[in-house]
Formats: sequence, structure tokens, C-alpha cells
Amino acid sequence: MKQLPPDTVRLLTSSQVITSVVNVVKELMENSLDAGASSIDIKLENYGLDRIEVRDNGHGIKATDTPVMAMKHFTSKICNHDDLERLETYGFRGEALGSICAVAEVAVTTKTEEDDISTQYVLNVIGEIVSRKPSHLGQGTTVSVLRLFRNLPVRRQYYSTTKKCKEELKKVQDLLMAYAIIKPDLRLTLLHNKVVVWQKAKVADHRSALLATLGPSVVANLLPCNHHQEPPEIFLDGFFPKPGADYLSTSSSGPDKTFVFINSRPVHHKDIMKLLRQHYAAQYPDGPCRNRYPTLMLKVSVPPSSVDVNLTPDKTQVLLHNKEDVLTAVEALLVSLYASQPRCETLAEKGISHETLPSPASPLQMDASQLVNETSEERDHTPAFYSDNLSRHAPEHIDAAMSTDASLKRQISNGSSSSSVAEDWVINHILEPEMTQSSTQTIEIVLAVKSPERPEDNAVLASDTKKDQLLAEDWSRGTALTSSSSGEPLQPVVLRQPPKHSHSEMDKVHVQSSSSKKLLNAITEKRVSLTAYDLISNRTTRAPPSPAALFEKEARAEVLWEKPTASLQDISVAVHERWKNLGEEDRKNFQTNSPNEQV
Repeated sequence: MKQLPPDTVRLLTSSQVITSVVNVVKELMENSLDAGASSIDIKLENYGLDRIEVRDNGHGIKATDTPVMAMKHFTSKICNHDDLERLETYGFRGEALGSICAVAEVAVTTKTEEDDISTQYVLNVIGEIVSRKPSHLGQGTTVSVLRLFRNLPVRRQYYSTTKKCKEELKKVQDLLMAYAIIKPDLRLTLLHNKVVVWQKAKVADHRSALLATLGPSVVANLLPCNHHQEPPEIFLDGFFPKPGADYLSTSSSGPDKTFVFINSRPVHHKDIMKLLRQHYAAQYPDGPCRNRYPTLMLKVSVPPSSVDVNLTPDKTQVLLHNKEDVLTAVEALLVSLYASQPRCETLAEKGISHETLPSPASPLQMDASQLVNETSEERDHTPAFYSDNLSRHAPEHIDAAMSTDASLKRQISNGSSSSSVAEDWVINHILEPEMTQSSTQTIEIVLAVKSPERPEDNAVLASDTKKDQLLAEDWSRGTALTSSSSGEPLQPVVLRQPPKHSHSEMDKVHVQSSSSKKLLNAITEKRVSLTAYDLISNRTTRAPPSPAALFEKEARAEVLWEKPTASLQDISVAVHERWKNLGEEDRKNFQTNSPNEQV
């Protein structure tokens, strides 16, 4: 057996960390987030194979750390393995930048708050600095990756088709969307070949971030929910599809819109995904959502000591120490949301949380249930006794019901949420059947007492109801709709046609109308005379170009040929300088060609 050379070991290990373009973007983006960046720009050329640039406005890299910033296993995130128990950063291995150097050409430009100017460092294959020079960039760090997989031809060949390249660009956009949702105060921009593909501005909360990434039509069908469980301490927060909503607007054929985060880290967790899909699809008995993924955001917060992030190179899969407790909490949230669909929809529309509902064992509901039981026993025997019994018991409970309703309204009006609108719904425990039953009984009592008891009131109510209804008999007679002013039935629209004329008469009428046709003023409807302004406005003529414009047209093409990468401002300055330096004889050529000079 022989020991592998260091460069071979470096290439083999790095190619496991950096497997695609999206891996490079993810590692560099997480470094920016760990540096406290609030604005990140990602620029790709040729789908990232020719150039990947990630620029942030974070703290920057100190000058004392730059010699080892791309060395393997050098990091500022942790000091030893015990720090993994308190991990709060995305990165911790110290492998990302060194692995990228092994498969591409890397240049790093950085500036801290203490530095006067920024410095650009060019790195070699093993992460050492080979050159440095000053730069004009501001505070933060810019990492440029050129010729990705230059020494791995097979992997570069994988992106030889346009389909594979577009799929990789879509993965990069999905990755940015995940970080845009979990980091609302982060500004993100994605450019490909100098064209903005996707961008997101800074927003206040997760709901606004969802609006910016998924759009208002999708967020309108999402419901904010949260759940707290201890011990162990587990916080669940997110936005879920409303119960009974259209599955076409709340799900997709792929998992790209199902965002699951554990301690603010986007992850792929099979067990959590299985629970989400199972309870979401259970709403639709016909099974149209069996192979679909719900559009949602779930944020799971647990102690860092109970999560093992060091499982895969890309850190998208994690191990949970209290996995069963987390799954139980997620299932409790889903059951409370989708178990009783009609009740959930009512709560969602009113914006009432579980905490604002009266408890099932409250005196009001116990008295109401006793009252309904007593009246239901006597209902079949004597109707008169039922009405007397209801009228005797009702005053004792109407005041309590009204006061409870008023207190509920006060709680709803006083409750505020950062998510805006009246869709905030806090889920803390599972709805119990007794609550729904007792609430329904209370509503039935209030309605029964409020209904009119006198025959005269019933007659007036019946007459009013009859007036509001459209009878089929009146509709067929044409008397269903009447005028509010005269009270007469509305008459149908009469279509009038002009009388039929012979061809000779029509020709005479046409000649007369064309001869006597004049312009009309649309405002006063008075006849006016034809003016020069009318002729100009009807057929606008362009002014002929000036000599300078004719020269600019020719010179601009020459400047673009000489400097293909020049900006619009540089081109305009160059053309202006050429016109200033142009001699009088040369200017006369453009003056003779210009119609302005000929007139």
C-alpha cells in the first residue's frame, strides 16, 4: 500500500464537498451570513461554470486572518468539538473556501471597518496567497470563482447540455428563496450573464418574505401557526395551507416550495416531510394530492445540543436527538389544523386563537349544556312547556353569553401580530370535541331567545322575507324587477334597427353625409372649424436628426467594436470626445447630410 500524494487527497476530499454550482453558492452564501451580511449579490456567467461571484456587506476578513483564510480546517466559527453543542453559525468545518480552491481559480476581495481600502487576494490550488493588490470595493467580502471544475473534466461535461444548466440555475434560485424566507431582513439579488434573474428586498417578517418570494396569490391561502412544547423545549412556527383550500394553489408537484428549517437551517428531513404530506393529503378523500407536496414554511427551533449537523458535506440533513418528540409536536400541530376542518375554517376567518376561546369546563358552557339537555327532554312531550322553560332559563344565560362574546371581541381587537391582516391563528393544543359542542349549544340558545315570539312579528318577518325573494311566477310574467322610483315593472331593452333602403338611396345618403361631415368638439358638442393643430396631431412628423446625432450613430458602432465591454456612460463620453476633436472639414460632411442644414 502507498500513501496518496497530498494534492490527490485534497482533490478527492474537495470534490466531495463541492459537487455542483449550487454547492459553491451555498457555501459562500453561508459564509456571508455568518459574517453578519444584510445584502448579498450573486452573479453567474455561463450558469456558473465560467464565473461565480458572491458579494456581501459583512464584517470582512481581518488582515491577520487572510494568510490562512483558505487553508483547510482553519475557521473562526468554533475552537473545538465542544462548541458544536452551542453552534449558532451555518459553517463550522473550515473546508469550504479551501475545497473551492482545489477545483477552481479563486480571488477574494475583502475590507473590514478598520481598513482604509479593500485588498484583492489571488489564491492557488492549496489556498495560499500568490498575489495581492488594492481594490475599490467597499466594506465586506467578494469571492470570485473562475473556471469551476477545470481539473475535473467529467464533472464539467455533466453540464454540457442546456437542460442540465437550467436545472442547476433553478436549484440556485430555490436555495436563495429558502434563505430569503428564513432571513426576512436579508436583501438578495441573482444575476445570470448580467441579467437579473431574481431579487428580494429587505422586509419586516416571514409573511412579507413569503409574499416577496411566492407571491400574494399563494400567501392568501396560507395560515400562520405556531406551537410550543416542553420538555424538551420545542418551538414550531410557520405558515400552512388553509384547511379545505384548493389543492392546486396550495401544493406543487415537487418539494421546491415545501420549506423546512431546523434552527434556521434549510434541511431535508424525510420523516417531517412524510407527516406534512400525509396530513395535508388527508383533507382530500379522493386522493388528488397523493403525489403532491404542500406549499408551506415550517421552522423548528430546538436546543443546538440536540441537533447533529455534521452528517453530510452539504449540511442539508441533520440528526435530531429528540426526534420522536419533534415528530409528536409536528403531528399535534397538523392534527389541530386539519382534524376538524369546518371549525378550523371558522377560526381562520375570524382570526381567533385557541387561547382566546373559553375552556370547555367554563360555567357558561356547563349551564348552557344543562339548559339544552333539560329542554331537549321536554321537547317531545309538551311544546308549550318547552317555550316556557326556554323563556324562564334564557335570561340567566343571555347576559353571560353576551358578556363572553364582548370579551372575545375585545381579545381579538387587542391581539396584534407582525404578520398583518386578520389571519393570525396561534395553535397551542388540540381542539377538543366538547368545546365545539358546547359553543354550538350556546349559539343555539342565543338564537332561540332572539327569535320573535309574537305572531305579528312573525307575519312582518315573513312579509319582509317574501319581498326579498324573487318568485318564479313573477319572473315569468316580467314583474319580478320593479323600478325604485315609479314602482312599475322594468321593461326589457328594445333593439331598434334602421329602415331598409335601396342601394341608390343608400348611395345618396352616404354622399350627403360625407359632404356635410365636419369635426365635432367632444366636450361642447358644437361644430368647430378645422385647424392646423388638428392636422399636426393627426399625422405627427419627426424632426430630422442633427449633424451631431448622425455622427453619434456612426461613432457609437465603432466604439462598441473597439470596446465590447464598455458601459453606456463610457460609450457616450467617448463619442462626445470624438465629436469635439472632429475637424471642420469632417463636420461639413455630416452637415450636408443633415436635412436641418439643407433647409
